[in-house]
Order: sequence, then structure tokens, then C-alpha cells
Amino acid sequence: MPTDLPQLRFPRVLRYRFVAEAVTRIEMAPYAGSAWRGLLGGSLRRTSCITHQPTCEACLVRANCAFFHLFEIAPPPQGMPSHRAASHPFVLDLATDGAREVHPGDHLELGVTLIGDANALLPNLVYALIGAGETGLGRGHGRFALRHVLQERSLSHGDWDPIFDALGGTLTPFDAGPVTLPAPWPGVCVELLTPLRIKRFGRFVGPAEFQAADFLRHLCWRLDTLDHQFSTEPPQGFWARHGERITQAPPLASRLRWLDWTRYSSRQATTMQLGGLVGTFVLPEALAADLWPLLWLGQWVHVGKATSFGLGAYRLRGAPA
Repeated sequence: MPTDLPQLRFPRVLRYRFVAEAVTRIEMAPYAGSAWRGLLGGSLRRTSCITHQPTCEACLVRANCAFFHLFEIAPPPQGMPSHRAASHPFVLDLATDGAREVHPGDHLELGVTLIGDANALLPNLVYALIGAGETGLGRGHGRFALRHVLQERSLSHGDWDPIFDALGGTLTPFDAGPVTLPAPWPGVCVELLTPLRIKRFGRFVGPAEFQAADFLRHLCWRLDTLDHQFSTEPPQGFWARHGERITQAPPLASRLRWLDWTRYSSRQATTMQLGGLVGTFVLPEALAADLWPLLWLGQWVHVGKATSFGLGAYRLRGAPA
């Protein structure tokens, strides 16, 4: 029987899909997360900033600014461990489908997951993405026009309903239905869809040294961080509850490789390497059952570094017999 996920008392997680139509030819990079994030952040800053200061650091109205809330990192809330970096309240949902060309009239999609009170800023994102289409995306700044926005009716169920149409111009998001958790599977395989960047003792974990405990540790830390930042109730302490057992997790079968991904940082005016792990690994059966709610929820908020670029995405599937 499905379990009611709100028992976790986790901040609200809602998924949206922005559907656009190419106006001119768009050259997409092998992984477009950096381009989408940069374009969306730049457009949101232009539409949100009323002081036109070069940085948000000394801005008097930043607490009421959509750009600051989504794209700048506020000081960690009291009680959050100092060694854990604060997180953005969104992730991008994109696939590593290789470099490609989008021709005029073709559709392209951007998935955005909003966490906690960031869902109230959906109208700001819609307006920013309309403007971003005039700025252009990818090499050559190919232009596009936002046509529709869809919202998932219930987390993970894949039932998407339209909430915005450019012709009508009205945005009508809805309260998503109750979130249900499927019963744990007897065996769980984790498929890393976009590069997973996690560290152990200050060094990035590669395929040869990867252990299930590395992933589970960072999963708990990720959920703890989001819970601290965006929950309206006392944090759950997932790592405090499960950490001791996670550190004892035995190594199991994995088929992982390191995928390098290069992005250009306009802020730092340089290229940066953001490689990480992709592939599959199997989790210990008993531990997967105990951590099932966390494993299931983590699919929609990602794990590791650079989640706001769409990295650290994974999906669960049944483990081979």
C-alpha cells in the first residue's frame, strides 16, 4: 500500500515543465544545464532588480527579490552544520542527450523543480523565461518563444496538466494532490542520469573508489540541508538518524564511469570542468528498505554538487535478480 509522504514533513516539492518553440536555429551544447541556468538567472535579475546595484550583498530590498531568493545563497540558517553549503531552492531537470540543433518551429523543454516557498515565485520564472527567449540560448543565441507551462499533478506520477498558455496569458498553478510513496522494492538499482559530484575527504569520488555509503551519505546531507533551509517545522535530522548504519554499508555491484562536462562561467570569465559519475549501482537490500522514503524523494531534488545546473539526477529501478 502507498505511504503518505508528508509524514516526512519535508518542504513542498513541485515539478514544472516549460515548453518553448524555436524562432531561430539554436545550437545546444552536449549538456545544456549551464546555458539554461545562466539564461534564466540573467533574465530573472533583469526583471526583478529595482536598485540596479552590481551585486546583491548590500541591497536593502534583497529579502523581497525573486532573483536573490532563487539564485543567490543566503547565510545558512541557525542550527545547520557549518561544513554543509546552503542550497538553491530549485533544480533543473535536463537529460545528457548530446549536442544537437533545434530548428525553427521545433519544440524544446526545460524542467524546473521548485522547493518550499520558492513555488510562490513561479510567475516570476514564467515572466523571466518569456524575456529570455528574446535574449537567446546556446551558441549564437538562438531565439525561442515560450508557449506553455505544465505542472505535474502528483509528484513522480507523470501526469502533467497545462497551467499557462502564451495566447491566454493566464497562469493557474494548482495545489498538487497528495504525494504517495510506492512500497519498497525487494532490490534497488540506482541509475545516475546526470554527473554525480560527491567528495570523500576533500577529493571527488571516482568510479574505482565509489561505495554505496558515499551516495547515501550525500543523500542524507542534501535532504537535511533542504529541510533546514526551507521547512517551516523543526528539521528531521536524517543523517543523525541513519548515519551510523550508512557508514557500515557493504560495497555492492556498480557499473560507473566518469563523465567530463565543461561549462563556461560568465561570472568568472573562464571555462570550468564539472565532471562526475554516471552509470548504475545496486544498494544493499535491507538498507534500501530502511531508507526507501529518502531514496524515493531524492530523485526529485538531486544529490551532490551543482544540482541547480541539473547535475546529480538519478532514478530508481528494480535490481537485476
